[in-house]
Parts: sequence; structure tokens; C-alpha cells
Amino acid sequence: MIYFSTFIGLTVITGAISGFSFKDASEKKVNIISGQQTFVSSDLEKSAQLFANKKEAKAWESFTIVPQEEGKIAIKASNNKFVTLDREGKLYAKALYPVDAEIFELVQTSDGRVAIKAFNGKFISIDVNKNYQLNANSTSISNNESFKLQELPE
Repeated sequence: MIYFSTFIGLTVITGAISGFSFKDASEKKVNIISGQQTFVSSDLEKSAQLFANKKEAKAWESFTIVPQEEGKIAIKASNNKFVTLDREGKLYAKALYPVDAEIFELVQTSDGRVAIKAFNGKFISIDVNKNYQLNANSTSISNNESFKLQELPE
């Protein structure tokens, strides 16, 4: 069950979402795990593009969830840049600040995981035919649009 509450004008999720919860309006460091049980990574060797092709989590596979207004979030990658989407819907960790294309919404799925809705109104999806590249281009939620946010110790 998800509960919403207001903390200093900011709506935050206070119930559990896939083992992840906001207990306050603070940032949370997480691993993002795909429906294929792979970790999302910001590949710093490929212009910080996001892929879900790692079998284990290392430094590039950690992200910080940053609460935004109206219960939305921004996602900061290990390079300290915010995840953004380009005109084609590809995801990169290269924005300095969260503005429009860097704001996301977590949507609870029926299997207890989350889908991540991007600024363009589409869900982040894994393209298994392109090395598990992440794109915000799906209008529906299936296994390729399903993620688990695993909170990491501080």
C-alpha cells in the first residue's frame, strides 16, 4: 500500500514500493533492478547512457533518488549528473539540474514493482535487442518496464 503525505510542501511516498520507501523528504541511494534481474547502469564509457545489462552492482550501478514537487522524483547517477532523456527518448546521466526532462514519476505495478514514467508521458523500457538500452518510449507496462528500487545503506 502506498501513502502520500506532505512534508514542507513536498508530497512524498511513505509506503513501501518494492522494498523501497520514502520515510521523509530526503534523498535515497538505490540500485535499480530490471524485470530481467539485471542492474541499471550509467555507462560512463558511452556518454553516460543508461543500460540495464549488469549482472552485479558496482559504483556505476548506484543512483540517488531525489524527491521533487508533487510526489515526483529526479534520478542522480554515480557521475553526480541527473538522468535526462533526449528527443528520441534515450536516457543519459548528463544533466546538471533536474528541470523538465529530468523529472520522473514512480507508478506502482500489480506485481509490487514500479514503472518509471518520464517527462514525455511514456514509461522507461528496456530494449533487449540493443544491449538492454533504456528508453522512455513505452505506452504500457510489462516486464521490460518493471523495476525494483533497492535502497542501499548510507
